Amino acid sequence: MPEVLLVTTANRFALDSKPGMSLLEIFRQNNIPIQGTLTLDENKAFVSLTHVLRPDDRLTAYAMRNVDFRCVQPTYTVVPTDNPVAEIVRPLKSPFHLGIVQFTRPSAMNYIYDSVSSALSRYAETREDRLPIQVALSPGGDGRVLVECIRRYWDENPDEQFHAIIVAVGFEDEQEHLSAGIALAEKYRIPYDALNTREAADILGYESDLESLSKSYRSTFPEDEAEIMLTYWVQNVNFELARRGGRRGILFGYNQEDVIAERLYQVMTGRLLPPLPIRRLDEHDVIAPLAQIPKKLLDAMDIDNSLRNYNIRSASVSYTRSSLYLLSYIVAEQFPSIADVMSGGFITPNAPNEILDWLKGK
Repeated sequence: MPEVLLVTTANRFALDSKPGMSLLEIFRQNNIPIQGTLTLDENKAFVSLTHVLRPDDRLTAYAMRNVDFRCVQPTYTVVPTDNPVAEIVRPLKSPFHLGIVQFTRPSAMNYIYDSVSSALSRYAETREDRLPIQVALSPGGDGRVLVECIRRYWDENPDEQFHAIIVAVGFEDEQEHLSAGIALAEKYRIPYDALNTREAADILGYESDLESLSKSYRSTFPEDEAEIMLTYWVQNVNFELARRGGRRGILFGYNQEDVIAERLYQVMTGRLLPPLPIRRLDEHDVIAPLAQIPKKLLDAMDIDNSLRNYNIRSASVSYTRSSLYLLSYIVAEQFPSIADVMSGGFITPNAPNEILDWLKGK
């Protein structure tokens, strides 16, 4: 049988392999990053990823840096529950020990609510005004769960006030979108304003309606998602209405993958915004209380609503957006400790100074 060894600074790993497999298949099967190794045969000759294993092959993949490959080969432990409706990957004893944590709907909603409550409580401690917090309410999976949590938080904190803004965005039938959003607001007793696409365009000062703008956007940017423009549309409508109402705080239903993908995009552009879940801008405070909640958990809370939203989506045309979301999935799944930092704040930035101060002290 062939032998493929992964040699690191600390360990030697025998990778599962068999004749007829390509080296690329072996790396993919074992979750080994191909960019991180130099692979040679017994004579120290180059071996291509396309090489198909022969029974007598003896290959060695040398790790080019002293990274700990346990990061991509963690131990998994199932944390079961009766009648689960969802599960997510979470770190347990260490970043190398991950749990597949299962939830019932009540336990999932408690887990989500803890995140929402924590963000809103932090915001309440620091803000000066007591005006209503604006909620950018969408009938999607994120918004569906967010408004349920807001109602619970409001019941527990009656001095707080919330006001929802429901904006038609053109993904679906305009009236259906507004009706679904209004139904949520009324079910959870959140005061609201609902705007159709013409009313939203008037608020932003556009002569064209949203349908015309969407068609023009697709024509001008054929390799970009119209969803990007519509996200800005909803955001700017909410900013303008908050400005008119004198409100600073605006709640958005951004989930963990949204936040990580956005942060990666900011790194690409070199323009880093303040981190979430509470982002203080000049005029507004953007609050994302779901920033550390994977969408997988949110969508599992209302399957019928989630499937409805999946069915009205358009096919992807953007490599960049798809890649950023796929990267965010990989981070959240394989490196949840890193995902928590990227979506909920950052490591204290004075670590380099601490090292320099230590050196100077020597």
